Amino acid sequence: AAGPKEGKIVADILPPPNASFVTAGDPAGPAVISADGTKIAYSAVTPGVGQQIYLRDLTAGGTRALKGTENGYRPFWSPDGKYLGFFSSGKLRKIELLSGSTLSLADAPAGRGGSWSPNGTIIYTPNYRGPVYRVDSGGGGSPVPVTKMDTEQREGTHRFPYFLPDGRHFLFLSRRSVAGTPEDTAVWLASLDSPERKRLMRAESNAIYASGYLLFAREKTLLAQPFDLEHLELTGEPVAIAQGVLVDPVYSQGVFSASESGALIYQVGEVQDKSRI
Repeated sequence: AAGPKEGKIVADILPPPNASFVTAGDPAGPAVISADGTKIAYSAVTPGVGQQIYLRDLTAGGTRALKGTENGYRPFWSPDGKYLGFFSSGKLRKIELLSGSTLSLADAPAGRGGSWSPNGTIIYTPNYRGPVYRVDSGGGGSPVPVTKMDTEQREGTHRFPYFLPDGRHFLFLSRRSVAGTPEDTAVWLASLDSPERKRLMRAESNAIYASGYLLFAREKTLLAQPFDLEHLELTGEPVAIAQGVLVDPVYSQGVFSASESGALIYQVGEVQDKSRI
């Protein structure tokens, strides 16, 4: 659904004919909306064809499969909307939408999310266990870790990183176990410029930033809490903006995304419900 917000359009989006969304599990590719709010990318599977990433143009109204994204999952947008980052067949890759050319950027046996900054840096989690890494979106250089596991707290995974607008600070989700439980799951704030990090909140899902708020899920409710970009801290109280939002409890990934223009997309239902977004 796009929205909901008073005075805004609310609409359902269905998968392509004979296809099903892949929004949960190891190869999940929940829908993500571009920064300008004009395009949506997601993973879908079609019998006899398999899984690939699809692009939906919200202005022109068309949907197409992206050749070269076979087995693709967990897509994420470049800030200018010209590229998609994604994982497939053990690699972190990118695809240029205009030309359709793809490029392998790094090894990623079991990708757990990525984010793309305006300065050309991509942060991503290459495996189900371990820290967040950075790599140049142009394909140069070797990946470098940008978070460090807290062994005293028995952290097992840092995943679903998400850049804040400055392109230097980012959010990520930490858990003790790779299966995770709400009691040991938290959202942290970190930076490319310092090893220091700050715990922001307990959460049952990843968190993203949009229009002055952090969005995250608790008990299948999508919440928005004011976030001060200058002081890098939460302010006020969280407000519910959607109920029944799909959260994959095994991976701690919520199915929601937001654009800089204020458009919100999310999926409702249980994990096995792939009917609509």
